[in-house]
Amino acid sequence: MSRVLLVSLSAPEIDQLAVELAARHALLRVVRRYVNKGRRWERALEWLPLIGSALGRRLPPNGLRAELVCEAGIMTDFTCALAHRLEQRFPRLGARTSGALQFMTERAVAQVATHLVEHAEQVVASYHVALPVFRRARALRQRTLLDYPTAHHRWQYRVYDEEADRNPRFASALPRFSDRERHGSHLDCEIELAELILVGSRFARDSFVAHGIAAERLRVIPYGADTQRFCPPPQPRRRPSPFRVLFVGRLGEGKGISYLLQAYRRFCKVDTECTSSATLFRALRFIFHFGICIAIRHTFPRLSCRRCIARPTFSYFRRSWKVLA
Repeated sequence: MSRVLLVSLSAPEIDQLAVELAARHALLRVVRRYVNKGRRWERALEWLPLIGSALGRRLPPNGLRAELVCEAGIMTDFTCALAHRLEQRFPRLGARTSGALQFMTERAVAQVATHLVEHAEQVVASYHVALPVFRRARALRQRTLLDYPTAHHRWQYRVYDEEADRNPRFASALPRFSDRERHGSHLDCEIELAELILVGSRFARDSFVAHGIAAERLRVIPYGADTQRFCPPPQPRRRPSPFRVLFVGRLGEGKGISYLLQAYRRFCKVDTECTSSATLFRALRFIFHFGICIAIRHTFPRLSCRRCIARPTFSYFRRSWKVLA
């Protein structure tokens, strides 16, 4: 089996692919930003508040040996995390700083991966970090596969503009691109250099076709979920319980949070709950950073934010929710 080089910031689908390739002894390396490998200094920092919880979210996937993970851009990645914290107090400064630092981290990941291309036979890279890697791979006549699980970027530009006009109150909570011309040109080049493009849904595929990408270059690998972990209870609860709505996703208008709030307002009663997977910090950052002039806790007294994945609170909610937003 050919040796495959994987490149991404920290895409979960790339992590899962790394596990599968490693099990088949076909993985050369996976190049990505910082991951907690359980080193001595990491074990020491895990006891510190805030820092320890952040390190705990950057664990390698189960089944992937640490030596197969090649990290890059560690310092800019850590600094970017600190900049995200600054966004709550200095919204515009924090956003500009974190954006620049993420770009530097992406560039570092791509540069490290470029030096490993000659040892691979195929390269699978996530969008934003693929360009220099693909250029090197094409020069060596190696196969290039682009991981692009979301809709085409130019489709996103158009839809976000439409949403901003439709709902100006939440317009500042939409994803922003500081330089669309540069951003779009970069992604266009990555798409052009990819032999195949891996998308996450038929909808995403159609958005590429609508922007001139040949359908035969697209492969749909559907979004997945662990049905052993995420499943309804075997039997409905017999005792009365609130009607719970669980929102799992980034707290922003890119995920349609305004529509969730509008929908919940229509049936918000004493026996209902709407829970977001976001931490309280992210909820506050959403309210203050994006300038949403509403008091969510006052308007929606049954709305709460909780830390989710791999936490006991989430285990409870995933057994008891009735609507998953």
